[in-house]
Amino acid sequence: MLNLIAFEEAYAGSELAERIDEDRPAWRRNEPYGPGPRSERAGGPEPLGLRDLYTWQTRRIRLCADQGVVTGVVLGYGDPLVQSSPWLLEPMSGWRRSPAQEKKQGRAIVYTPSRHDPEKSAWRGLGALLPSRAQAGETGGRGEPPVRLRAGITRWYTQIITESEIDPGKLVRLRLVGVVYGTQQSVIDEIVDDSVVLPVVTLHETNPVYGPAAVDAVSDAETAVEALGHLAGNLARAAGTGRPDTADAAARHLGYAALDGPYRAWLRNLARQPDLQAARQEWRETVRRHVHRLARQEIRSAGPAACDGRVVDLPGRGERLMDAGRAELWFRARLHQVLGPPATP
Repeated sequence: MLNLIAFEEAYAGSELAERIDEDRPAWRRNEPYGPGPRSERAGGPEPLGLRDLYTWQTRRIRLCADQGVVTGVVLGYGDPLVQSSPWLLEPMSGWRRSPAQEKKQGRAIVYTPSRHDPEKSAWRGLGALLPSRAQAGETGGRGEPPVRLRAGITRWYTQIITESEIDPGKLVRLRLVGVVYGTQQSVIDEIVDDSVVLPVVTLHETNPVYGPAAVDAVSDAETAVEALGHLAGNLARAAGTGRPDTADAAARHLGYAALDGPYRAWLRNLARQPDLQAARQEWRETVRRHVHRLARQEIRSAGPAACDGRVVDLPGRGERLMDAGRAELWFRARLHQVLGPPATP
């Protein structure tokens, strides 16, 4: 039921509100579709609402019969999906403003769907789902339209959570599904399907404390994993084996994998934490522990050649002697900078 956005909230004041009685799924049309383009009698080239949109016939199949027996099938294109402002209708997508499309179409405002990154878990994109930081990103400044729009469904969550008396610790699951297209956007390379469970208080609009805490914890993880990646890259430079960028990427992958479960568990229990500063420090210690463990593995696997080191040309630093000791020193300094000093026993 959380997905059922109230009509007056979703379409109030739009042209869709005037034609809501005509909005029905394809199988409930008064006039069945034929092989030709969709006619004005069938609703015209644009969807009349969500029911029309979600049953839009983008492909058609024609059965070829001979004397009452089907002898062939023709697979063809269906109706092209034309929407002048799809962000006003589709509630399940996040949107980003597209200057390129605005220039191409000669329009003041055009939004295109925000694409999923298959390498990025749902929790790492949490900032785009919560009202606290997303609203800051949605503000264009100087009276400009928003740069990003949260998905309509997450805005609806925020509204009903803010206006109702839902237990702040109640958990809700946000599921993200998307498709990554390949060559000429005509083939499917990957399908993204992930979810994140979080307490409803993080979606609360007038209690903007827990949402920023959750987003800041993601930032802690990302900066720490970045330091781990730099360590792996520098160890590869010191050993003179392999490519530093490949080692960097592999270490980051291990870092995010190690923090995936701990972050989800920390987020689920966030509403029960009376002291968010203590909760943030607890998370930082968790990040520090896991990243230090992976760093030790990287240093051990680098081998004797990395301990001896070699002179390398570092971007922005010039020629420097890089060995395992210096790589570890830089890593620890960076980790101390982003996570702060370790908690006292």
